[in-house]
Amino acid sequence: MLSPKQKPVHDLLTDRVSHHFQDTFTTHNDEGALVGLFTHFLYLPLPVVTGYAATYKALGEIPNFPLQCREIAILAVGEHYGASYELYSHARLAKRVGVSDTQIQDILEGRPPTGGTEQEILSWEMARALSGAEGTFKKGEMSETLWKKGEKAFGKEGLGALIHYIGFYSYTCVLLNAGATLVPEGEHIWPIPSN
Repeated sequence: MLSPKQKPVHDLLTDRVSHHFQDTFTTHNDEGALVGLFTHFLYLPLPVVTGYAATYKALGEIPNFPLQCREIAILAVGEHYGASYELYSHARLAKRVGVSDTQIQDILEGRPPTGGTEQEILSWEMARALSGAEGTFKKGEMSETLWKKGEKAFGKEGLGALIHYIGFYSYTCVLLNAGATLVPEGEHIWPIPSN
């Protein structure tokens, strides 16, 4: 049962989740309750929820940024943090925007996406570098070489967008891990079942 403070948060999240994800992955259980990251927000003040939702919306409206690159970076961040619900949901979103099964599996196993374009490989590399992924990149500042490669491949605005995707989904993974958010019951991160 939702409290009077939780009801507007629930309604806002349900509206946003339904609009953006359109049944790509499970966001509600059989009783209609939110699952995944969304349950955490029921216990936060509405301004925190609207701030997160506004940032998500703004990042989604960045023009001309390749969706495959966005999802590759998000999966690389999720793999680093081991955030199972993030990996579960974004593996499905990645497939929806055209990332191949082989590439998704590569990223889930900590490898760059096989056959990826220069931008796709850079998205993976930058996500790994900025998250300090073990065994691949050292923690700390991104190298000037990688920065220049990113700026050349995406332009300044595109590089800025990529960095913000990486930062936002790092934050999201921390929230998911703090709440020990699991994949919905009866589902798995990989492989994605055929419809």
